[in-house]
Amino acid sequence: MSRSPAGELIAPQTCPTNRPSPRILEMGLSSPMRTYPTLGTMVPDTPAGTRFDETQRLGQNRLVRIIMVIEPVFLGLIFLALGMRVPGASWPGLLGAWVGCALVLPLLLSRLTMRTLVTDDQLLVRWAGVFTFRVELARVETAQPVRYDPISEAGGWGIKHSRKHGRVCNVFGDRGVALVAGERRMLVGTQRPDELAAAILEGAIALGD
Repeated sequence: MSRSPAGELIAPQTCPTNRPSPRILEMGLSSPMRTYPTLGTMVPDTPAGTRFDETQRLGQNRLVRIIMVIEPVFLGLIFLALGMRVPGASWPGLLGAWVGCALVLPLLLSRLTMRTLVTDDQLLVRWAGVFTFRVELARVETAQPVRYDPISEAGGWGIKHSRKHGRVCNVFGDRGVALVAGERRMLVGTQRPDELAAAILEGAIALGD
C-alpha cells in the first residue's frame, strides 16, 4: 500500500494472470496458446504463419488395425508351440514376450504420427516425431492433388522411395500431393489434398512476388 500526495491510501495494481511474459513477447509467438493446468506453462499450438497443419496417425490405417487384431492370436499360437516343444521352457517368460510383441508393440506403432506443416516459406513433414523432411517453397515448381496406389506405386506406407513420385511419406489412405522442387520429387500423403496443394502453391507464389 502507498499514499497519494493527499494522504489517501492507494492499492497496488496487479497484472492479469493471463498476460504473456516478456520472454514470450520477445519470441513473437502470436499463434494460439494452450495452458497445461498441472504445469502452468503455455506453448504454441502451431508455428506463427502456418498455412496448413495436419496430423495423421498410423492407427487410422485399416490394414494396421486388421494386423492388430490378428497378430496377438498368431503370436500366441507360436509361443504356445514353443512352450510345448522346448524342454524346460519358462511359461512366465513366454507370456511376457507375448505381451511385449503382441500387445505393446502394436499399440506403440498405432500411435505413430505424421504431421504436415506449411509455413510461410517451407513445407515440413515430420514422421514419427523423428524424421523431418523440409522443402523450400521458393523452389516448388508444381504441386497437385493425386490419387495413387500405395502398394504398387509407393511400396506401402511409411517413408519410401518411388520411381514415379520420388520420396513418399504417408501413413494411410490413397490420396496425396505430388510436388516438384527443382530436381527433387516428393509425394506427401494427406486426407486434405486440395488444401495442402493450395497452401504450397500460395506460399510459393507469395515468395515469388
